[in-house]
Amino acid sequence: MFEGNVEKSKKMPPYFEGVAKTYGVEYFDAGTIIHSSKEDGLHLPADQHEILGHKVAEIVKKML
Repeated sequence: MFEGNVEKSKKMPPYFEGVAKTYGVEYFDAGTIIHSSKEDGLHLPADQHEILGHKVAEIVKKML
């Protein structure tokens, strides 16, 4: 069901960034700082949630 999706997902950030620029909104590629689990390649391990949460908080503070 998910065959080839890792490769496809790695190609998506530039498209998302382009859409964000078009609409004048902030863009952040979470894949630059976190990774999905080795077990299923889809879900985030607990420690990755914490890393992501801290980074998003940092970005939001700068926006405010």
